[in-house]
Amino acid sequence: MSKRLLAMLTVICLLLACIPLTASAAEAAEAQPVEIQLSVGSSAVSIDGTSSTIQKPIKVNGITLVPLSVITKAFGAKLKLENNKKITLTYNATTVVLTIGSNKVSVNGVVTTLPAEPKIVNGVTMVPVRVITQAFGANIALSGNKITITGTKANEASPTAGGTAGIDSDAGMTKIGDSYWGWSMQYPTDLTLKSQSDNGDWTTWTGGSEDPNLIVSIEDADEEWTTDQIREHIETYFDTNEIVLEKKTISVKGTSYERYVTKSRSGWFFEYRAAQKDKRVYVVMAGAKSESREALNKYGPQLDSFTISFDKSNRTLKDITKVVDGMVTIHDKDYGLQIKMPANWHRLEDMTNPFFVSDEGLISFSLYSAQSGETAEQWRASERENVESDFAAGYIRNIEESTIALNNGTGQVLKYQYSWDQTKWISEYDIYYITGNHKYKLKFYYTKDDAAKEQQLYSTLTSSLSLDTKFIDDNFGEVDDDTELEKAVTKKTSKEYGYTISLPKSWSAIDGDFEEEEVNYATTFGLFSINVETRDINAYEYGNALEYYYKTEASEKAIGTTVKSTSNQTINGTSFKVVETESPKAERPFTTLHYLVDRPGYDGILILTVSFNRAQDTEANRAKVTKVIESLTFQF
Repeated sequence: MSKRLLAMLTVICLLLACIPLTASAAEAAEAQPVEIQLSVGSSAVSIDGTSSTIQKPIKVNGITLVPLSVITKAFGAKLKLENNKKITLTYNATTVVLTIGSNKVSVNGVVTTLPAEPKIVNGVTMVPVRVITQAFGANIALSGNKITITGTKANEASPTAGGTAGIDSDAGMTKIGDSYWGWSMQYPTDLTLKSQSDNGDWTTWTGGSEDPNLIVSIEDADEEWTTDQIREHIETYFDTNEIVLEKKTISVKGTSYERYVTKSRSGWFFEYRAAQKDKRVYVVMAGAKSESREALNKYGPQLDSFTISFDKSNRTLKDITKVVDGMVTIHDKDYGLQIKMPANWHRLEDMTNPFFVSDEGLISFSLYSAQSGETAEQWRASERENVESDFAAGYIRNIEESTIALNNGTGQVLKYQYSWDQTKWISEYDIYYITGNHKYKLKFYYTKDDAAKEQQLYSTLTSSLSLDTKFIDDNFGEVDDDTELEKAVTKKTSKEYGYTISLPKSWSAIDGDFEEEEVNYATTFGLFSINVETRDINAYEYGNALEYYYKTEASEKAIGTTVKSTSNQTINGTSFKVVETESPKAERPFTTLHYLVDRPGYDGILILTVSFNRAQDTEANRAKVTKVIESLTFQF
């Protein structure tokens, strides 16, 4: 079968597939007309009279390929990209499915063969223009390399499928920006809005691949940054293998930008521009995978159009802000969680569970397996007991219990205040909820001394909190409760230095290589460390040296460190010299215990150091440390 005949049959099949879906005459009369003018080999495009630049249309096997997003934007079609390959377009009742690298197309379930397969060029997805537009019921007129497409906009243009705030349906918009963060730029016609951070301070566009081609990022700054500080900030965006091709200061429309052009060894070229306005630093980046940096040239007008302002009166300026009245609604589909919080709160991306912070406090969400017969009231009672045993007298106050109505049940609330120095107090609200196979905990800390704002924020958080517990039960299996880790220990052995010790699994390794001279762990109440001193010195001599250090060292004097006591103790048959100090003037006052023990069969000593936040220097926490010290054994 000839390619020409194959192409004709493809078009006929597509047209036949569209016949049953043709809109009624009344609907057609109300539909908005669409006209696209573009040319093979030219980066210029006109959509309904509005001009912009795109990836140049090309011809493959005599078939014209154009940027996918030009079609979706003009016609208001929904776009969904799966696995970086499968493309699903929805236009009214018509569904077109293509796959990058495949010559098969499906229109409303009818599969035919394309004369040219979709492909990615310079990071932009290029598709056969005639197949898609005719599936949308549009007409195509050719005049040399010039292509004119006429049709109608979708009846109900929608955002990009998958929940992303799409820009493909915004025909007539010539600019895009964020009213809350205060920026705008030319509408990126041949790119699709791929993702936004929870509050919109990070936005990416793509031409069809998983890698973004355009990024806008905003970061708060407490003071005016120097040129070097702004450049250092740009460099934090680099991959480890990026080569700097150009670095200089430029001026665009009266705004001074620091500009970098780089190349990665993976074949990507990038241009970065950064500028500061008031207490915000704005970075706009463009990237293209290519053999030459010339691929970045097409993004020049886009970057030049970036402005640190937003004109709310401009009706052609699309506002993609996620912020409404200073608040954002977080949708965490992985955890079935929805909650509203202030826009200045930020998600900690390196945390697996939802965790948000600001200078006002933090919010965290966690879930665990529910034990048979366990109730939220029992869970709260157990947690209250742990809290009361974890804080020393005078460092915890105003403990209250209450209930709260959630979207699908009643949560149990434990509220209290604690302090590290008995001066500044932190409010904590813990919400416990059990249903189905899992139990849920939401923690809200508020650090400011503003009771009215604290209550307002707590009310906003709890009233907007929604849990999809069915999703959790369907997708999560058994998840151990962190509190159970307090009862579990893990044995650690140092072959190099000849000792073994058992630590609670709840302690988190900072430096956890026991074949090194120093080991450090974060505990639930402070810090724990092990140091090996291989010099010819014994515990008694080291203890004297330690006392002298605390009495003379300027940095220790600054935080009021004094030696509270020294003693000789035998723990589980092992003799220790114990030096206890306290540092009451530290930002977070603390007490430190040094356990010094001679290394049998080796030169030098082993130093086990435990620091307690003074607020958590309790009998219960000291008992945990005693168990750790008791577990120490030597191999000799």
